[in-house]
Amino acid sequence: MKSKILLPLLLFFLVIIVTKGTSQNIYSLERVQIVGSFNGYTTTPYGTDYRTTTYRTVSVATGNPTDGRGQWATTINVAATGGDVQPVNMLGGGGAGGGFLFISGPTATPYNNKWVFNGVMQATLDGVSTAVYGGTTDMGLNMATAGYYTFVMNDYGYSASPNTQFYVGRTDSVPANITVTSQKINSDNSVFVFVSLDRKPSDQENFYLRYVTGGSDFSGAVTTSIIKGQSSDPNDTTHLTGSKTTGYFKIPAPSTSTVVKYYVFSSTRSLIDLNNASELAKSISVLRYDDNNHANYNASVVLPINLQFFTGTSNNEAISLNWKTNAEINANNFNIEKLANNSTWNTIGTVAAQNIGGSSYTFIDNAPDNGSNTYRLKLVDKDGTSNYSAAITINAQVTSGLKLYPTLVNSNSINIVFNEQKAGKATIKLTALNGKVLQQNTVNVNDGNMVLQHTLPLLTKGNYVVTVSTAKSQKTFTIVVQ
Repeated sequence: MKSKILLPLLLFFLVIIVTKGTSQNIYSLERVQIVGSFNGYTTTPYGTDYRTTTYRTVSVATGNPTDGRGQWATTINVAATGGDVQPVNMLGGGGAGGGFLFISGPTATPYNNKWVFNGVMQATLDGVSTAVYGGTTDMGLNMATAGYYTFVMNDYGYSASPNTQFYVGRTDSVPANITVTSQKINSDNSVFVFVSLDRKPSDQENFYLRYVTGGSDFSGAVTTSIIKGQSSDPNDTTHLTGSKTTGYFKIPAPSTSTVVKYYVFSSTRSLIDLNNASELAKSISVLRYDDNNHANYNASVVLPINLQFFTGTSNNEAISLNWKTNAEINANNFNIEKLANNSTWNTIGTVAAQNIGGSSYTFIDNAPDNGSNTYRLKLVDKDGTSNYSAAITINAQVTSGLKLYPTLVNSNSINIVFNEQKAGKATIKLTALNGKVLQQNTVNVNDGNMVLQHTLPLLTKGNYVVTVSTAKSQKTFTIVVQ
């Protein structure tokens, strides 16, 4: 008999625990209300007008987070006549001037829980303030100017710690709803996000896009970025305000292939304030938003080639250039460019891309200058788009007097430079990469310096090796026939 009584009691207490929630979040059936001197601290009608907030989540599909993305929000029309309440400058602390507070509880006892200040002070308008659960002093707020005041409170639950933050933003009219209409990934890997508004916005409304890369989210674990919206005309530098009801955002191109997550929102806070704010404050400083039904919008940006490193070393009067990729998707080739006369970049070689992430490459410059040599890579995609690596400078000590140019051959001739040579004979041998000798000639070399124009046989496109031997020295060059 006792077990039959204990079982229902156990189930009863289990239901209470589950219903109240195992997290710190506020019980959903005791919705948060905003009461104060502007409405005589009345809580009625309960749950049917402006004083009862609505629970919402921003950029999170499941759960009830305490990091600012779980929110209780409402908009109050403050007007001398015809509004929800009349204008008032609440000084806080009760008594003359009064104040306001957030409360929650059942209909019979709506003040069971309250969030206020621990001392007399004003809350920040168009900014974020911190309230204390179970504090002692009603909060002040200047609502003397008519308009629409949007209150957003972070659902931190019933914790006594001062971690419940709230945002209040004032606009002349009802905040406009913002909707993402489309997105476009540009050839430079930046992303255009196009949006529309359902009405002309107030002057106080700023429209923003908040984004994060690399698979992270908006929980506050990483720093997110916020950019401001523009007019729908890319040539128009004015922002998405005033009479404009369409516009766009431009997300900068990432440095690597990645997924960019984002959502759009409006706020009365400035861009500088938001980007300097905590991640929690960024999340709650929101009038209206579109977060793709809490799933966030995604833009997959795939760079044709993503370099891991590009380095070079000098050895035996040649410079070896080495690079490795993290990713290669629809990549075509690498052009090796060398800076001439500190002003002009010349292509000295081309290496085909393997289109396999993690591939390693090497190119030998057999004719470096004595002293500094500066190189960069031109990373070319199959559709012709390209970008450049950072430039690197390698020092070389060239003691022999043999040079060859050009190493990137468009005709059937090359030039061989003999410096500080003694008169005599020189051998010029052309071989394929497999070692097969394709041409071998003996030429006369004058005493001192000379430039010899050497004619090559008809060659197919590809890489070849030219070896020049004199009585004083021998040097090997790689040429690329285009």
